Amino acid sequence: MDEKEIIEHEAIKNILKLAVINNKNFGNIENKQICNRIDAAAQQADWIMELLRMAGYTS
Repeated sequence: MDEKEIIEHEAIKNILKLAVINNKNFGNIENKQICNRIDAAAQQADWIMELLRMAGYTS
């Protein structure tokens, strides 16, 4: 991933986390769990994109 993609992905991840944190329906523990899941999902998505690039697919 180039620097622009990294910045875009971090921005999207942070926006999702802010939406969760600002949601009054979730408690502190739920916020932490959901934010951890967002991080895990983003990491998996990045890994899949790298695999696709290595296989010759480009975006």
